[in-house]
Amino acid sequence: MAAVANDGVRELTTRTEKLSITSINKSTKQFKAQIKELNKQYETMQQQLDDLQFILDVILKWDEDFKKVVRFSQGVPHMRSTKEICANIKTAMIPSSEFDRTVQILVREGVPCFSRVTGLFDKLKSRLDERSPNAKFSEEIRQLLGELIGTLCTIMNFFYDQEA
Repeated sequence: MAAVANDGVRELTTRTEKLSITSINKSTKQFKAQIKELNKQYETMQQQLDDLQFILDVILKWDEDFKKVVRFSQGVPHMRSTKEICANIKTAMIPSSEFDRTVQILVREGVPCFSRVTGLFDKLKSRLDERSPNAKFSEEIRQLLGELIGTLCTIMNFFYDQEA
């Protein structure tokens, strides 16, 4: 065993002697460039994670609002509160809003699997525009919000090693 360790030391010594200052300097520069590139990538991914968390927080707020509405009710209070919540969601999703700008940034950045999220947003927008609230409508919106929450949490868990 000592002979193997001794051979390893001799090999390392021989290999070190063959390196020139120029090659060491070149390798150091390449290594620093790789570190700089990885730091840029890290900062980009951290910003994407912050944006995903912002979107998730907004959707969780909408979900909390819907939890306050009595389920399977057809009464006027149910319909009024559902309309108010849907109006708030529509307002948040208008093209000039911070929410929509954040979504567009994530689309441009090419966040993995974010096309699924944008598809669910489109489906949510079309549901909000298509009819007046009733019990079935409320359940469809709750289901879409649940899908959005699950998809965003999965993206954050899988691609960003972050538990939401």
